[in-house]
Amino acid sequence: MNQHALPKVTIIVVTMIVSLFALVIIGGTAASAEINEATLSINHGDEEAESTEVSLLVEKVTGEDEISQMRIWNDGDDEDAGWEPFEADRLWTLSEDEGTKAVWVQLQDASGDVSVAFSDSIELDTGPTRAQFFMMMFGTLAIVVVVFSVIAFYVITRPNFKAHGADAIDDHESGSDRLGALLDDGKDSDKDSDSSKES
Repeated sequence: MNQHALPKVTIIVVTMIVSLFALVIIGGTAASAEINEATLSINHGDEEAESTEVSLLVEKVTGEDEISQMRIWNDGDDEDAGWEPFEADRLWTLSEDEGTKAVWVQLQDASGDVSVAFSDSIELDTGPTRAQFFMMMFGTLAIVVVVFSVIAFYVITRPNFKAHGADAIDDHESGSDRLGALLDDGKDSDKDSDSSKES
């Protein structure tokens, strides 16, 4: 073989090897890019959550291979997230502290291609809602109105109660006097009768 032809052959072989590796890398990147065409929504796109228990929905998943695995984590917990069977719709528990919460998801297809992580966020507010707050305020106001109404009724009608009570006492005393007078009359009548019999 011509010594001048040997470097050319070497260059061609090296070029083919590099091209092959490039195709593998590009192919893997393309598959991952297809998996990346997915969206995550928390509580179907709500802006606020009243509980740490929320629903996750993975939509618009594209790619030639079926998604087989997924891993999910809250902000800062990616090291503890393990792979599990893919579920497009599932429940999830947010971290306890109130504020903005982000949930992350990463997918893997049957070929082993892994997507980049994608996320959605929601504001966690476990306190009473505006409607609940107004209901509490209305309930408290209603109780205060009832209490003051009872007090006002008692204050207004108290003199009448006193007057009726005084009249009842007077009537009782008058009745007692009349009863005493009748008893005295009866005693006098008995004495007169006894006197008549003796004479």
